[in-house]
Amino acid sequence: MQARLVQQRNGETHRVEVDHDPFPIGRSKDNALVLSGVRVSRRHCELRRRGGGYEVVDLGSKRGTLLNGRELAEGEALPLSDGDALQIGVHLFTVELEDAEIGSSSSGGGPTLELLLDTIAELHRHLDPQELLPTILDRVLELSGAERGLLLLRGAEGALETTLARGAGESDLLDVKGTSRSIPRQVLETGSAVLITGEDLGEASESMRSHELRSILCVPIRLRGAVRGVIYVDSRQVVANFGTRQQFLLEALAAQCAIALERSRHLREEAAERERAEAENERLRGGEEVPRPLAMSSSMDAAIRRLERVADADLTVLITGETGVGKEVCARYLHATSRRAQAPFVVVDCGAVPEALLESVLFGHVRGAFTGATADSEGLARKAHGGTLLLDEIGELPLALQPKLLRFLEEQTVLPVGSGERVQVDVRVVACTHRDLDAMVAAKTFREDLLFRLNAFPVQVPPLRERREDTEPLARLLLARARSAARAPRLLGFTHEALASLQAYAWPGNVRELASRIQRAAVTAEPPFITVTDLDLPGAPGGGGVLPLKEARKEATARFERDYVSELLSRNQGLVIKAAEEAGVSRQLFQRLMTRHGISRDSYRE
Repeated sequence: MQARLVQQRNGETHRVEVDHDPFPIGRSKDNALVLSGVRVSRRHCELRRRGGGYEVVDLGSKRGTLLNGRELAEGEALPLSDGDALQIGVHLFTVELEDAEIGSSSSGGGPTLELLLDTIAELHRHLDPQELLPTILDRVLELSGAERGLLLLRGAEGALETTLARGAGESDLLDVKGTSRSIPRQVLETGSAVLITGEDLGEASESMRSHELRSILCVPIRLRGAVRGVIYVDSRQVVANFGTRQQFLLEALAAQCAIALERSRHLREEAAERERAEAENERLRGGEEVPRPLAMSSSMDAAIRRLERVADADLTVLITGETGVGKEVCARYLHATSRRAQAPFVVVDCGAVPEALLESVLFGHVRGAFTGATADSEGLARKAHGGTLLLDEIGELPLALQPKLLRFLEEQTVLPVGSGERVQVDVRVVACTHRDLDAMVAAKTFREDLLFRLNAFPVQVPPLRERREDTEPLARLLLARARSAARAPRLLGFTHEALASLQAYAWPGNVRELASRIQRAAVTAEPPFITVTDLDLPGAPGGGGVLPLKEARKEATARFERDYVSELLSRNQGLVIKAAEEAGVSRQLFQRLMTRHGISRDSYRE
């Protein structure tokens, strides 16, 4: 592709061939194009090849380089399209590109056929949808020149939910407020793309105008003949209008997006089937390994590390924590990492066995010991010989049985019901409870000496609401397990809103409740993503939730930056240079802050 700069002077047309790469422009005589005037810097800007097209780069000019009326920041590069207006000082040029029918696009876009082909190739190199989706949106933003991009897919109830939100510069967006919701719904219902530019704002909704959206492009994603979602991009920049060529290119990309998602679905199904077969083979070989409990949070990691320190000691361990936090999972991990790992792991549920039978279940009995005892029974304590005995919900142990358990712990012997001879056993005892044993001791419903014996090495498992960093990875892990049981291999993950609701919910039932919600959602969800509706969490999303420190700090910083930039622009009537000077930062940095928070100087001008 060849570029020219066309200028009208004194009624005549002058064309300058861009025959160097790069093509510097400025007042100095060593530039490829020398321009006069005090508003032209010695090294003002330059044109460079970019893929199959061109871009303009500002070289730190004092009076700025303007493309279609937009002033470039120092070092900023913008793609050129056929018909663009390039102003350098008092000199105004029209960009002319040969063979621009396929490769160019109007008003600030600049995608090329080469970039589209490269995008298609890159999409098919990604097999994991979690890697695929950000790649899609990043390429969409690059192709369109937009500020924000959303990938929205239809949920179980037919409504659109945000699967991913990205900003220019390959960054995730936590806040998607200010985007149009009516346009994506319209595209979903009609199956036709919608293009609204700055000149068409008369057709736009009041909400779009209130959010200062100057350019919107939304195209459908079709999967197996039906519209299953949309790709949506917008911009608050007045001059960043889209054209029909951008629409054509994004529709082509949306078609490739659908193909890639479908291909990724098939690969996931194959991988899930392989994992199932490998797990079954491993189970049959008897070599199943207990994984380390998931612990992204510091509090949970500290609890697991405490278990690891005591794994090879034969101390009795008391694991406490609310119902559903994963106490038994921790006990199984403790056994798996101990020297007893190859021996039995036996569970006694102290709250589920009737009181009259619990002693026999735990210690065994001899034939004729009581009505129905037609044969000897060794009991669960002897079955755990050489291994680990888990006394689950020890707080439910009847008071009458507590002295016998205490003697068992101290002597490592059991006395079967109806027998007069004690039997020696070798077991490591782990006890779990959600009850407050100290309070039970005070109420005289639990023996103090038994508590002393059980509490040789206490481990507290924190509730899920106090380790919110674990919520999302736990949800993904539980979904991976639920896919097989629900026969839903096409479920790939959660929507943007669903993940936010998981993080905000207090989870009174802890991990057990989380697993239950995900198992239910895996059955009802419409693939490929679980939505807020599928989770059916009670109460308003985010009600009463406390953000983790890292997220809270990030939100507070963003809020401060928005307020700070808005205040300075208001005091300086929208003059960016003066606002930047007052802030003590460069104009370029101040403009980046404006772009990051979607702030337009037009709102502050008198």
